[in-house]
Order: sequence, then C-alpha cells, then structure tokens
Amino acid sequence: MLQSLGLTPVAVGSPSSRYELFDELASGGMAKVRLARVRGSAGFSRIVAVKQLHPHLASDREFVSMFTDEARLCSRIRHPNVVPTLDVVETDGSLLLVMEYVHGVSLSELRGRAREQGELLHPGIVAAILAEVLHGLHAAHEATDASGAGLHIVHRDVSPQNVLVGADGVARVVDFGVAKAIGRQNSTRDGQLKGKVAYMSPEQVCEQEVDRRTDVFAAAVVLWEALTGQRLFAADSAGAVINKVLSEPIRPPSEVVRAGNAGERIPPGLDAVVLRGLERNRNLRFQTAREMALALEAALPLPPQTQVAELVERLASATLAKRRELLARAEASTATARPLPGTAGVQDGVGLDLDATASVALVGPREAAPTRRRLRVAYLAVALVPVVSLVLWVGRRSAEPVLATSAVAIEPSPATPATSRAAESSVRAPGLAASPALLDVSDASAASPARAGSSVPQTSPKKLARKAVSKPARDCNPPYVIDPATGHRRIKPECL
Repeated sequence: MLQSLGLTPVAVGSPSSRYELFDELASGGMAKVRLARVRGSAGFSRIVAVKQLHPHLASDREFVSMFTDEARLCSRIRHPNVVPTLDVVETDGSLLLVMEYVHGVSLSELRGRAREQGELLHPGIVAAILAEVLHGLHAAHEATDASGAGLHIVHRDVSPQNVLVGADGVARVVDFGVAKAIGRQNSTRDGQLKGKVAYMSPEQVCEQEVDRRTDVFAAAVVLWEALTGQRLFAADSAGAVINKVLSEPIRPPSEVVRAGNAGERIPPGLDAVVLRGLERNRNLRFQTAREMALALEAALPLPPQTQVAELVERLASATLAKRRELLARAEASTATARPLPGTAGVQDGVGLDLDATASVALVGPREAAPTRRRLRVAYLAVALVPVVSLVLWVGRRSAEPVLATSAVAIEPSPATPATSRAAESSVRAPGLAASPALLDVSDASAASPARAGSSVPQTSPKKLARKAVSKPARDCNPPYVIDPATGHRRIKPECL
C-alpha cells in the first residue's frame, strides 16, 4: 500500500530492519506511542518514539492513508518546534511511524499537575510555550514540496495533548495525522469531523474550507485554557460543544482568573492577544501564526527556556523519573523483542511485537564489558606472540652451525685433554659460542690419532654423518604457518 502512496516500505524483521519496541508512552483514538530503539552500523543506537496504528484501524485504507500523510507532510516541516518524523515502517498489515523522542510531557499533563497542586501556570510561562507552538505551526503552514510549491498544511488538531513541553524547556507540536494539504491522498468522509471538537474553529465545525487561521483559533483556545486552568467550550455532548464554539460569548482570561482569585495577574495586552486569536470571523483573527507569536512576545516579558524547564521538572518529576527508568532499561537492552508473525526465520533482523494487548517485555541489563586494563593485557599478549616466536627462531638458527659442524667434522683426535674436554662441552652445550678451532673442518681432520684412554667417544665420521642425515630437516623460516580456518598463526612443531 505504501508504494501507491509514494513511500518506500521497510519490512520489520528482515535483515534491513533496525527497530526494537519497548513500553507504551501514550495512547490516543487512532494510535499509541511506544518507546523504541533504532540500531545502525558501527554500534550506533538511538532512542526514538514509534506511533503504532491501532490494529482495528490498520485495515482501513482511509485511516492508513491519513497515517502515511502524516509522515509525508511532516518530512517537509523542518523547525525546532515541530517533532520531526524520521521513518515509516510497514509490515504484515501494521504501520509504524518513527519520530524523534522528546523527553518531556504534554501541555495537558502539565496543566493537570499544576491543578493537582492548586496552582495556575504563570502567564509568562504559558505565553512562552504558546509562542513556540505558533512558530512551529507557521513553519508547517509555510512548508513546500520538493519543487518549492506550497503544501498549505493545516494541522486541524492543535490541542494541549499535541503540544509537548520538553525537559529542556522547548515546546514542540506533534501529530499532523489529520492535517489537510493540497495533494493529500485521502478525502474526509461526508459528515465526519476529525479532531477534538472543543478546539475547532467555527469554520471547521461547519465543515467549511479551512486554512492556517483555523490553527490560529485552536492555539488561542489552548492559550485561554492554560491561562485560566478551565475549559473554554465545555459541555456534555458534542452538539452542545459546537453550539458554544459558534455562539457563546468568550470572557477575557484575566476576568476569569480574578473571579477565581487565584494565579498571577494577566496583563491587558495578553488578554487582547487571546481575544483576537479567538475571533469567530477568520478575517479578524491574526492572519498567520507567526503574527500571533510576535504579538505574544510583545505583550509581556517572556521567561527564558531554563525557567520553563525548571517548571517541567518540578511539576512532572514523577513522570520524567519513570521515563528515565524506561530509557535506562531500553539503553541497557541487548536482546531483541519477539519477532512479528511471518519473520521467525530471520536471524539477523530485529523483530517487533505488535500485539495490541501485550507490551514487549524489557530485557535485562547488558553484561559488564571487560575493563580497559584487561583489554590492554589481552592486546599485548596477542601482539607478543609473533615477537616471541621470532626470538626463539633466531636463537635456534644461531645454534644450528655448532650442532651440524660438531656432528660431521669433529672426531676423536690425539688432542690434549683440554681440547677434548672443549670439544665435548661444545657438543653438550650447543647454545654456547664455538671456537674457531672447532668450526674449522680441515684442522679437525688433520689432527693426530687419539690417545689411548681419551674420554672422547670413539665414533667414526661415517656414523656421525648418517646420524645427522637421518634427522629430519627443519623449515623454520618463518617459524609459523597461517591456519586457513581461523587466520591465526601457529608455531611449527619442529621449530619449538
């Protein structure tokens, strides 16, 4: 199916697969997000987030098409405030979207943690987060295709759940799964609203043509709710919510906060930005997300990202600690997850378990690697093997002339006892240097017959020559051979 959509499928579980799935991080109506790891050559490894389409939707061509649209569109958006899409993987009817992992929490969770502690998010913190969200949306609205033509992307689902605030203090937009753009492959079913109704613009709930100003309205709703800690369009049914979106008067955030007697004072300039973004007439709203972002930055001093990061760490410490534990376990994992159906025969691929009711079991920590000292000793031992072999070979070669000459040329002679003892010691200790007299064959052959009672054995030269010839010849240059099976050097037995 991906080929028809202009995307190249990668079969998970094949030799080219590189992904391992771990615990679930979040779940929505269309997909769930799981922690994963991607492996590469030369020991490369990186933690990523994988969005997995729910099994009951994987067979729906429209949903699959919408899912792949997210990958295609997000690949054209390059901005630090947009979570990038890294890869798309299809296998056995399952579809996975690989995204950059953001160590942080959603704005929805951040608001919930603040409410649990009886506090409101500081207006400056909220404005800083939404300004970055708007800059990211503007980058999406301005994205172009490979030829430079505008894609006219509209997110259509801007909500607190789709805003990630990282532990680094950076806000990022995620999930363009219901985005609309010129040339998108799927079409919306008649009468079907996609997205969260409470964050839709009036033109969107009326099923009119949407544009970038639709995302401006949704961002203004998110801003209003983050400032007040309340829902803007809250009702018991979708129809009631739509009626409020279309007609209910919208109060300035500062008025709501004063009535609740809680939180920091909201400056009038911030009220004006929020209310303009919530204009029901799109022509009266900010015409671009960037225009609204600049208005936020001018309405009040924005805190640095370090202060946003400190707030995230304080309010979401429990969630972040759990995530860090999951990350550590994933990083320490050496085994792969269970393979997908149909991939059991693959030996060098990484398998995925896409069972919707069971999570992939995390494996144990890596075995401790050898210490550097042990590695250095091992490397030194391997390096010294040829050196020691060469030294032994040179020593044996230097002793060979003494042995050969003594065996062939030395015979009993009427030499003095001192000379006989020297000759005998030279044969018994071949490693000692021989004197010129012992190495001179002519001198030895011209010597007088041995005296009676000499201690030198009376052995004839012919017997000594035959004994020397019968000894197998040694080929110790070099003193080793290469094992064809392992490629290692082996010392020749005759050279030991």
